[in-house]
Amino acid sequence: MAFFHPDDREDVQRIVSEAIETGNGFSFIKRLLRPDGVEIQVESQGMAIRDDNGDVTRLVGIFREAQEADS
Repeated sequence: MAFFHPDDREDVQRIVSEAIETGNGFSFIKRLLRPDGVEIQVESQGMAIRDDNGDVTRLVGIFREAQEADS
């Protein structure tokens, strides 16, 4: 979580917690702070993986730098 922008961390934590609790997927665009201090926007998408009992055992997903929409 530490690499997300401080103003976005609470929202990211809420989104991820909801995915764990509900087993639903997630998708969001938030800001990251690179080690050099540069702020970038990233798109993240993921889904919950369940065991044979239906319990969420992990989340899998990706994030990538968000691309600006073409004009």
